[in-house]
Amino acid sequence: MKNKLYKYHVHNHRRINHSLDVLEKLIRTAIATKDRDTNKALLPLYMLLLGACAEARLLKVLMEPNKFSQDEVTQILQTKNHKERWLELIKISFLKRELKPIDTNIDEYTLSRRAWHLYKDLKDIIENELKLIIELRNKLAHGQFEYPFKNWDSPYLMTDIKISEIHKKSFEKENLLTMILKRNILDNILNIVRDLGVSQKAFPRDFDKYYKKIQMLNIQVKTKKYEKYKNGLIKKYTNKIIQNPSASA
Repeated sequence: MKNKLYKYHVHNHRRINHSLDVLEKLIRTAIATKDRDTNKALLPLYMLLLGACAEARLLKVLMEPNKFSQDEVTQILQTKNHKERWLELIKISFLKRELKPIDTNIDEYTLSRRAWHLYKDLKDIIENELKLIIELRNKLAHGQFEYPFKNWDSPYLMTDIKISEIHKKSFEKENLLTMILKRNILDNILNIVRDLGVSQKAFPRDFDKYYKKIQMLNIQVKTKKYEKYKNGLIKKYTNKIIQNPSASA
């Protein structure tokens, strides 16, 4: 049964990645042709799918054959939100590597010195990188494309509805370039977690490689200029039309 579930989640994850590729191509064309309406309409869908990609990848990892027991899957999925599921997954994976019960409280005394430092590094990556992707996805999934709200709890008093300024600013500063870079960051994070959960050799061998890629991509998110990227797409499209006028038809 689990083998079949794994195949289902592989296909789900593959389909989402294909959809992201298609959206990326459409948004690049919209930027190149100065089609602001299409760009504005499609970019939130890209953000939404990026969060969905993380969720599909989590389930794909959990359903890897002969890696996680039913008790472990239950403990991970019963956490309160998607970010906490990732954190629970890495906690359980480290404890299993150290041959400790999965309900053990994890700290510097629970794990070996190297494992503790790797755990802290990975936890920080998820808190700093994955958290925002998941939060933006949740806002968009609730139809908050223009004005994201703070969480609204029972008894749902209208006087308690507040705009989330943090998320609004996050929406406003995102563009296709930052999203492409963050997609690459997400891929590297999920590669690390997948190795942690399912491979004894790959995780310690490849952690530094993925970690350095994440650091490099983070620098690019902060330093690469969207205007330069946008102008490059426009110039490339313009040159193409000059050389082949029928291409714009």
